[in-house]
Amino acid sequence: MTDFTHSLAILIGIDAYANGIPRLTTAIKDTARPVRTADEAHP
Repeated sequence: MTDFTHSLAILIGIDAYANGIPRLTTAIKDTARPVRTADEAHP
């Protein structure tokens, strides 16, 4: 297996949708936690 020297992840938290889908309340907050965890694990 090849060792990675750089990784990239794109996380998108969307709370508001169209077409009658109820607004979510935690999608944006839920996206932030993995980012903090990755930053703490790989400063």
